[in-house]
Amino acid sequence: MPKSESIYRRLPGRGVTLTHYAYLYLGPDHLLQAAATGYSETYKRFYFRDIQAIIIRKTGMWIIGLLALLVPAVLFAIGAISATDGVAAAILGTIAGALFLGSLINLLLGPSCVCHLQTAVQTERLPSLNRVRKAQKILNQIRPLIEAEQGKSIAAAEPI
Repeated sequence: MPKSESIYRRLPGRGVTLTHYAYLYLGPDHLLQAAATGYSETYKRFYFRDIQAIIIRKTGMWIIGLLALLVPAVLFAIGAISATDGVAAAILGTIAGALFLGSLINLLLGPSCVCHLQTAVQTERLPSLNRVRKAQKILNQIRPLIEAEQGKSIAAAEPI
């Protein structure tokens, strides 16, 4: 039996919280948020006609993450330079290089953000949209779909 074609398209990003992984899917007339733990999945559907606002707020967590990687990287690099044993210098240098690489990746991903979707009934956090660039890209994709469903009467806030 041939596999049926899905009506959902997975949007970029994966959110990680303490209890679950979150993914966002685009349906024909709604967004679907899937939250997966190791044992179960839950789904929340947000129809375009019900969405009142999508709030994107920059956070400083990316700078904290950058510092949390850079400070140990510098300390390990200093240790590698000052080590007299070649094996210890190689190990400390490898750890410093890995931490520098992680900080570079964090820097290239750009500023972090928190994204919320508001309806008349609830305000739901969207953990999969955790970087400003990604959230703006997704918002630009779904804004025309929301406007098509609700009409042009919704006011768009200033982009970040």
